[in-house]
Amino acid sequence: MLDSTVDGEGLAEAVADRAHFRDAADHVGALTARGLLDDGQLTDGGRALLTRVQAALADDTNALFGDLTPDDVAATTRVLNDVLDRARVLLAR
Repeated sequence: MLDSTVDGEGLAEAVADRAHFRDAADHVGALTARGLLDDGQLTDGGRALLTRVQAALADDTNALFGDLTPDDVAATTRVLNDVLDRARVLLAR
């Protein structure tokens, strides 16, 4: 989901930076081996899988949050992000 100017190595660096995966290069390699990436870019199969996953996530997100008020969603988002930030600090030790 980068600007398509990144190769496999650049993608691994971006994943490591954004998601804090120490083994990002291994993940990129595995996705490439499965035919979902080619030189850091999604293949047709990778795009199809991504579309299916995004649709499933949208359905699940709606099931979890769909009937909550916008204020409740905002509060939940704030609290969950705070918990994630704290977990990252603990994991970085």
